[in-house]
Amino acid sequence: KKESVETVQLASETDQLNITFYPEGGTIIPELASKVGFYVTDKLGNPVHIEGEIRDSQNQPIYPVKTFRKGFGFCLLKAARNVRYSLHITKGQGKNQQFQLPQTNTTGSSLSIAKTDAEFFWLNLSFADQSGHKISVMASQGAEVYWAVDLQINGTGLLKVPVAELPRGIVL
Repeated sequence: KKESVETVQLASETDQLNITFYPEGGTIIPELASKVGFYVTDKLGNPVHIEGEIRDSQNQPIYPVKTFRKGFGFCLLKAARNVRYSLHITKGQGKNQQFQLPQTNTTGSSLSIAKTDAEFFWLNLSFADQSGHKISVMASQGAEVYWAVDLQINGTGLLKVPVAELPRGIVL
């Protein structure tokens, strides 16, 4: 009779978790409400369900958060200038662990899709410095340009893009 021994690592409730944050548009801009996605894994890289809250630099709860699907979650955040935010896990695996969200960007810009329907989709364009910016937005596929516009954005703007002019697989 042969005997076999195999060592298996198991994650425990107290193991340090890993969280990666994904701010909508790539950056958190102060005074602008935006989504911040996050992905939570255990030390083995397995997705983890968490519940917690976003807290400000005074440790005051701002928004409740939880993962909704295989380690993925998001929160809505309207970050104040010069305030740091963190995610605090309040239930289950990783309880009492905390993670710093990315700092706000006072010089960056953000682009996100605000709304879509059969005729149009709307882009939110925002600049942290709230000053005027001349920009160009182009929709293309390969070398073919299907739609383009030059415009002036003062801080934040909403751009309406006609869907009928765009083929599937378009890149902005």
